[in-house]
Amino acid sequence: FGDKTAKPLDYAVYVPRGFGVQTADVRLWSSEQPGANFVQPLQTVLTQDLRTAYLESTGLARDQARTATSLVPAIAVSTPAPGGGRERMLVRSVVPLLSAYILLMSLLLSGNWILQGLVEERSNKLIETVLACISPDELLYGKLAGTVAVGLTMVLVWGLCATGAAVATQGAVGAFLQAALAPLASPWIILVMLYFFLAGYLMVSMILLAIGAMSDSMRDAQSYLTPVLLVIAMPFTVVAQGVLSNSGATAIKVLTWIPIYTPFTMLARLGSGVSTMEIVGSGVLLAVFIGIEFVLLARVFRASLLNAGQKPNLAALARLMQRTPA
Repeated sequence: FGDKTAKPLDYAVYVPRGFGVQTADVRLWSSEQPGANFVQPLQTVLTQDLRTAYLESTGLARDQARTATSLVPAIAVSTPAPGGGRERMLVRSVVPLLSAYILLMSLLLSGNWILQGLVEERSNKLIETVLACISPDELLYGKLAGTVAVGLTMVLVWGLCATGAAVATQGAVGAFLQAALAPLASPWIILVMLYFFLAGYLMVSMILLAIGAMSDSMRDAQSYLTPVLLVIAMPFTVVAQGVLSNSGATAIKVLTWIPIYTPFTMLARLGSGVSTMEIVGSGVLLAVFIGIEFVLLARVFRASLLNAGQKPNLAALARLMQRTPA
């Protein structure tokens, strides 16, 4: 105590005799709050000694015990470029999103053809001549089949052009196109896309045919068509942004189970991963909805073909849906 040259200690550690065998307690005195750069290495050394002593007590040789406590895994860390995973997801989502957009655009294009043809037939009294040769049901089936065939032909041409470009193009553009078409390597995905595309086309085409049967002019048809297309197209922006940004998952899942939005939502989501149960469940629900829609709107179509000059309101439309064919 009388040594003036002595320097104050920062730390003092007391490891008792029999540490690791009789006791595991260690005392540490510090002149201030101990730093982590001292406590952590101390804890590592003492932990290794404690484990070595325990292994020796089980009959293991000291050298073997020290070797066992010093074993550490060799972890190889690989850090990909930031954003690489998200970019791959976006590329894989190109074709599903594009198919949903093509479905929407082809419906907008063919919708005007359906309405214009049916309205002209009604306004020029050609529909009476046609119905003298075929039944209203045959006319409905023919127009529906023709509309779907025209739409699918457009999609087939666009798909063949995209596939040809992916095969023929080299370099970065070719690599991008091949990565974008990668989801189509699965037959299951192709079948799912074809099903929802065809179901969406049938669903909306049936609505357009019913509108055409109730309209005496293109002005009347547009007054019915505009709100219908707005209701169908408005959520598409939300779905596309949600898929690309990986946000809004709850809203997208809700839209998946609303039949009128199911084809567009499911087509857009196929690139980002959808469970099989969700695909099957929404597909069955959509099929049931289309069946009910076909029965109800077919009644409207048959009842409205020859009723020129009458603009049905919602109540009259509901009565037409309830009327069974004679």
